[in-house]
Amino acid sequence: MNLRSIDLNLLVTFEAVLAERSVSAAAERLGLTQSAVSHALRRLRTTFGDQLLVRTSDGMEPTPRALQIAAVVSEALGQISQVIDEQKGFDPQVSERSFTLRVSEYVAPFLLPTLCSRLRREAPRLTLRVAHFDPREGEGRIGPDEIHVRTASLAPPAAASVGRRLLEDEFIVLMSRTHPQAGRPMTLERYLELPHMKVAAAALGTNMIDDALGIRGLRRNVVLTVPSWFEMRGVIASTDLVAAMPRRWAGDPAFSAGCVWQHLPLEEVVFAVDLRWRVRDARDPGHRWLRELIARAMVPAATE
Repeated sequence: MNLRSIDLNLLVTFEAVLAERSVSAAAERLGLTQSAVSHALRRLRTTFGDQLLVRTSDGMEPTPRALQIAAVVSEALGQISQVIDEQKGFDPQVSERSFTLRVSEYVAPFLLPTLCSRLRREAPRLTLRVAHFDPREGEGRIGPDEIHVRTASLAPPAAASVGRRLLEDEFIVLMSRTHPQAGRPMTLERYLELPHMKVAAAALGTNMIDDALGIRGLRRNVVLTVPSWFEMRGVIASTDLVAAMPRRWAGDPAFSAGCVWQHLPLEEVVFAVDLRWRVRDARDPGHRWLRELIARAMVPAATE
């Protein structure tokens, strides 16, 4: 086998299938039919003499040979793409490029309305595919033409990725306007006495509250656990429960109607949102433009 015997278009398909771990998702990304991508995958397997991706109960998993090939292919395609994009530049008004935005489901409702409005106005032909993070893979792996907006975690960032902090916010304690403690200062002692609703997802940072309390040898009284903020709508306003959430989020009537809030008496617990992308996309004009648009969309309205 030599380079002249390989259809380089197959390598683009290979990168997409490896990133998506799905033939159908790769076809959607590339704008091809599923049968065309399946045919390309068969040719790739023949070319490299390896299965490359093996179907499992958790989806398609790459073989060691596929991961070896991917490291070289991804860098090579990135360099080619960068040269082409830098030469032609990026005009959002006429660009027909496609991007994937992976966003934490807790951030999406506060980012997407502003972002999509600006996209339709400034880049009407650009295509954006929004997806949540795959729980099997966490928030680490970043695929081609992909940007991540996620709640910050203590886990190490993905290799070959870079990022910037978009937002930092304090946590507040939300409670009903009629709650007996609504008019009293929130001390740590009083906070621990109250019954709590907890949002379970680690990505939110609410587990950081338990960690901060644990360092002090303390724990809160959690009587209700829900999978996301969306399940808390109306519950806090109609019960004696309290919940911790970012201060900016508490300004949304969907979450805070009928409620008041007080500062969380744990100042070290901070809610943060990060923007991350691949190193190879750092200089890409289209990526840079979209990253800046995302960053502006995340700026709190009071400071815009």
